[in-house]
Amino acid sequence: MRSYGVNVKNARRLHNALVQKFGLEVRIPVTDFVHMEGPHTVTIPYLKPSDLFETVLLKEPWLLLGGSADANSQQLLQTFWRCYEKEHPDHEVFLHGRDRLDRTVPVTLHGDGGRTQKKQPLEIFSMQPVLGLNSRSTNESNQCCCETSELFGGDNPGDPLAQHINSKHNSYLTHFLIFAYPSKKYKDFKGLLLALLERACSDLGTLCATGVTGFDKEKWYPACVGFKLDMEWMAKSGSLTRSYQNVGETKEHACCHECDAGMPGVPFENVNADAEWIPTRFNTVPWRVEPPWKNNPFDTARPAKFLRRDAFHIYRLGILRNFIGSCIYLLVYMECFTVQGESNAMAKCLERAWGNLMLFCNVQNLRVDGVRGFTVLNLHASKGAFPWLGCKGSDSIVLLKWLIFLARLHLSDAAGLSVQNQQVLSWIVKGAKAGLSFSQGIHGHGLWLRGSCVKFLRNASQQFGASYAHLAAYCLRKNWTFFGMVPKLHASMHFRTELDDSLQENREWTLNPACFDNSMSEDFIGRVARQSRRISFKNVERTILSSYKVKLQFEVKDFKRRRGQ
Repeated sequence: MRSYGVNVKNARRLHNALVQKFGLEVRIPVTDFVHMEGPHTVTIPYLKPSDLFETVLLKEPWLLLGGSADANSQQLLQTFWRCYEKEHPDHEVFLHGRDRLDRTVPVTLHGDGGRTQKKQPLEIFSMQPVLGLNSRSTNESNQCCCETSELFGGDNPGDPLAQHINSKHNSYLTHFLIFAYPSKKYKDFKGLLLALLERACSDLGTLCATGVTGFDKEKWYPACVGFKLDMEWMAKSGSLTRSYQNVGETKEHACCHECDAGMPGVPFENVNADAEWIPTRFNTVPWRVEPPWKNNPFDTARPAKFLRRDAFHIYRLGILRNFIGSCIYLLVYMECFTVQGESNAMAKCLERAWGNLMLFCNVQNLRVDGVRGFTVLNLHASKGAFPWLGCKGSDSIVLLKWLIFLARLHLSDAAGLSVQNQQVLSWIVKGAKAGLSFSQGIHGHGLWLRGSCVKFLRNASQQFGASYAHLAAYCLRKNWTFFGMVPKLHASMHFRTELDDSLQENREWTLNPACFDNSMSEDFIGRVARQSRRISFKNVERTILSSYKVKLQFEVKDFKRRRGQ
């Protein structure tokens, strides 16, 4: 039915009218950012962190406070900061006095790229509370899978084990979008991303100092504990002079933003617990120009610590894919997929390896979604390159389980194996088991780890690094280009070193590395990108923010309905 005087061809206008009339979006004001480069000017809409924080704190404060906003919320925050002070005593949040810590909400920042219409890159920046929505919503307790199992969960606001990682439920409930824009559309504005980041981080820094009045008429404050992002976004958003992009093939270059690894005499390939790079951590800053988050209060002694390592990209989408691809090729070279009387060309052996994986998945009721088969192309092993498998993060876990099964199957027939091949297969088993223990183990805990869990994860990280190094050394002696010593292997060893710090200091509680894991953030990036592909590309930056606010409103209502709130 058509109403008189309404142009049904303008769907965007009709949509906006309906949204405003029925209040279908979270009412967060949109602010325009004006950026100039030379004679050109561009205006980008964004949601100020201060407006986001104030609106959520007034309307739905439970999103920031672990799933429930009541009289015990302040005790929950006090418990968090009491544990975090042992972890990071130099954070500037402790300079403001203890009396406001119980009203200071820990948050992280996240940035990454997605794909909008016509496969154009989309820059997306958001803010995420640290406390998971399950921290105050359930009495259930869970048990970790470490050697000394620990219970975590419950609803006691004074117990650190009750605090959960913010990685459950719909990602629109755990991330708050600040801006999203197609970078190719503004290719003439090279400094736009850094300028937008500086404006948003400066606003957040001011908010950390001044606070806002919340739902209980008291002042509440945010405090940022880190910027979690992958290596690519880390390098371009921080204009880093030391990053994975600086790895030299003929000359040594510093390639880690946290330490001097890669410089002469400081090999980044060393995975031992006494590696030369360990004492050099945070000795210098990895930038020449002040980064865009310079006005965000953090740590003046170790400002580079603000850039947090992302276990998802370092392990599941990083070094595990190198490990898996090299293991597949190594098993082919060890004739684990040869058949007498038939062609044993590389393509045929890879085809048999894929069939073996599919049989394993059928028996174990598992699935691999991101790979259609094993080929030289998707293993990236052409022209003597170090192989790695282009698979999804969830696929990495399934493939590690398959490698454990396959290597153990061949080890069970030890009579037909040389001593050297038995050793190689045992390294594959140990490396795959350790990779599973760490990458799955961090998600099998709450926000805070007991000492026994820290020791378990530390040993898993060290065992994976040692197995990878042993296999790399073996292949080097054989003159096989497998198990490349890449920067993500070095980055994974930083997890071990941080866990070593906790054990040496005998901390009662240690912050879980999964606090800065981006697996849920990747889901958020995908959802925002999909929304951007379903709307008009005209004024897409403003329309994305409007669509996000509508979606957030519906997700909040649905979540409250399911919770009976």
